[in-house]
Amino acid sequence: MIKAILFDLDGTLLNTLKDLNEACNYTLKYFNLPLITINQTKQFIGNGVKVLLKRSAFNADIDYALAYEVFKKYYRNHIKDYTTVYDGIIDVLKFIKSKNIKIAVTSNKYQEGVEILVNHLLSPYIDIALGSSETVKVKPHPDMVNIVLDKLNVSSDQCLFIHSLGSSRSLYTATPLVTVRISPLRKSSIRPSNCVPSIRPACALYQINSYELDDVRP
Repeated sequence: MIKAILFDLDGTLLNTLKDLNEACNYTLKYFNLPLITINQTKQFIGNGVKVLLKRSAFNADIDYALAYEVFKKYYRNHIKDYTTVYDGIIDVLKFIKSKNIKIAVTSNKYQEGVEILVNHLLSPYIDIALGSSETVKVKPHPDMVNIVLDKLNVSSDQCLFIHSLGSSRSLYTATPLVTVRISPLRKSSIRPSNCVPSIRPACALYQINSYELDDVRP
């Protein structure tokens, strides 16, 4: 029986791409480095801000600790400029809550950023939101998910993990979760399996409903 559903944040629940691109370019400009495009930002995200900055700077010889602070200071003030909830997501979350199932966010974004966005756009639906920190490793390391499962007091076989394309695709190999992989830009056939290939968020409601939530097994 499914008791909790864990969601990734960026690219799954929220379209954060433009704000991330703006913050990256502000940081690159600070160090007099070439700016990057939206498409490049999309390719570079998925493993947390520190990795994003190294990829965006193409491993240039800069102070990445300082770059991280520059990024966070700018992003803190502009994190909500363009970020929106993907179409269909609120309906999905309402449906899940109607089944008395807990909802968590597990994101490689740093904790402060996760809290700001969840509180701003998703707070009525989210029971726990966990991002990366000095003590919480980024996915696909299973620490983040295990912490959330412990706080929710559920086991991995009682959960679904829903994520977009990116580093989280490897998470199910480290933690025995049923995963549903979604993409707002693609639509493909819905085939329940341990990792369901790309379905749009609008289709996720059908996907979740097709499991009937009481009968899902890894």
